[in-house]
Order: sequence, then structure tokens, then C-alpha cells
Amino acid sequence: MLVIALLYVLSYPVVVRAKYGRDAGLLFLFSAQEGLTVYRPVDWLIDHTPVRGPLFFWADRWGVREEFESMELARFQPITHMRFE
Repeated sequence: MLVIALLYVLSYPVVVRAKYGRDAGLLFLFSAQEGLTVYRPVDWLIDHTPVRGPLFFWADRWGVREEFESMELARFQPITHMRFE
């Protein structure tokens, strides 16, 4: 069971790389919030446990560290909606 949990966490950067490619930038930031909901528990681990460092290192190996950093920042910024009248 531990191996499956570890593979799940480690697969996050691999899936980001496969789905969005390298240097996806803003495309990743906006679409990942909808398309990668299966990894929300891993986002929680990144935000609340020491797994952030090793997982970001692993994301760097897959060339998607910047995407992970962008998503981390986006999770902590309030969503504001502009209203046009």
C-alpha cells in the first residue's frame, strides 16, 4: 500500500509533463486547476508537509518545477472576479 501511495505522489510531475509539456506556463496554470483534480491531495501535502522539497526536486527533474511553483502560489492567492456593469 505504501508503494502505491508513493507512486501516486511521484506521478504528479510526470503527468504534468506528459499532459502539458515543458514550459507550459500560463496554459498550465489555468487548465491544471480543472484537469488535475485527482492530485488535490498531493497539493495539500505540498502546502502542509515537508514533502514539498523532495517533490519539487522531482518536478525539476521532469522540467516542470516552475509549473509547480506557479500552482502553489495560485492556491494561496484569492480569486477575484472583475465585474463589468
